[in-house]
Amino acid sequence: MGNLVESTWTVQLGWVLVNSTWQIMLVALCVATARHLLRFSATQRHRLACAAMLAVAVCPMVTWWSLAYSIDPLR
Repeated sequence: MGNLVESTWTVQLGWVLVNSTWQIMLVALCVATARHLLRFSATQRHRLACAAMLAVAVCPMVTWWSLAYSIDPLR
């Protein structure tokens, strides 16, 4: 069990989960700000929501990739 906790992918997964929280909050804040400041039609609101969902799906993958290929001197 100790090996599983200290393995690279579990540490990486933990950082992805931590970073996903602020990334998703940032996407939500951007969408809320855009909806508050600008007038959108129903189609534009739908497109904005779809773009936000795509960003929420892509952000953890980008974080995983950047952590996997970062240079970590502790490894």
